[in-house]
Amino acid sequence: MTLAKFPQKTGFYKTLKLRVDEYFAEENLHYHGNWRIFLKTGIILIGYITCYISLVFFTHNIWVALLIGFLLSQFYVMIGFNIQHDANHNSYSNHSWLNKLGSLSLDFVGGSSALWKQAHNFLHHTYTNIDNIDADMETLSLLRLNPHQEWKPWHRFQHLYFVFIYAILLFYWIYLSDFQKLITGKIGDYKLPKLGYKRLSILLSFKAFYIFYALILPSFFHPISHVIIANLLILGMVGFNLSIIFNLAHIMNKNEFPMIKGQYLQDEWAIHQVKTTANFATDNWFLTWYLGGLNFQIEHHIFPRMSHIHYPNIHSIVKQTCQEFNIDYVNYGTIWEATIEHIKYLQDLGKPQFVIDN
Repeated sequence: MTLAKFPQKTGFYKTLKLRVDEYFAEENLHYHGNWRIFLKTGIILIGYITCYISLVFFTHNIWVALLIGFLLSQFYVMIGFNIQHDANHNSYSNHSWLNKLGSLSLDFVGGSSALWKQAHNFLHHTYTNIDNIDADMETLSLLRLNPHQEWKPWHRFQHLYFVFIYAILLFYWIYLSDFQKLITGKIGDYKLPKLGYKRLSILLSFKAFYIFYALILPSFFHPISHVIIANLLILGMVGFNLSIIFNLAHIMNKNEFPMIKGQYLQDEWAIHQVKTTANFATDNWFLTWYLGGLNFQIEHHIFPRMSHIHYPNIHSIVKQTCQEFNIDYVNYGTIWEATIEHIKYLQDLGKPQFVIDN
């Protein structure tokens, strides 16, 4: 598979980076995380482990189990949004060993940091919203997330059943998709570089460890049927949260879905990122904390190696620079507004005649 190239730079990214670097110099800051992200990490991991121990060893009442299971799912979500996401982008710390350690938090909860870096860091962050390349848009045709994807009859109802698909995606990712990638050596049409013995050993060891603590160990204390249902419910809640948040940033009617024409894409990389990405609820401090700054997706896509704790501080710089270069900076006021627009766009994509050319 030959990947497309980006055209010559226009000066947008150079200007923006200069301004952002000036801000960091004035404030005596660096791009990486600091004590704030370390404190957040401690809170999240303690919460996750405490909920797990309580649920497995001390909970026998169904209503208490549902409450603790919900809390466990939220700490799981925050591991994904706050710890592994920064660490796998090498923005968690300026110490490489801390980034490597933090990246393993994804493996700890059943994923694979090695495969994530290929699918997310490279394919998604480089070729955002491009069909057959951006791995985040692949749903086995269960959903149509891109107007250039082939329409299927069931897509006309996708705005009604998308919740279920979003919920099962994490289960599919952990138990099936990662192994499929290992066997085929591909993510979509993209051929994966070989992982090597060390990375493969880490991946398989953590997969086994997750299956042990998520399914096998709890079955010694609870009926196996209850354990499986609990795992499905927890992964379902986490999967929906992860899917909806990432898709609110890209599967929106104001986002662009570029096509490769010839060898080159239409815009330089940084402009491509802005045009294919949207922000939401940037004034909501709690969402910013909970989501690891992923309501500031434009800032994240332009500066993927910057810790999320800095996104609110560069928000106005990015927005102003986009305006000066006549680039649309999409920002939905609330998460509810963004969610409604996302559902409407899913409904539009469910129409066979809905195709755009850009």
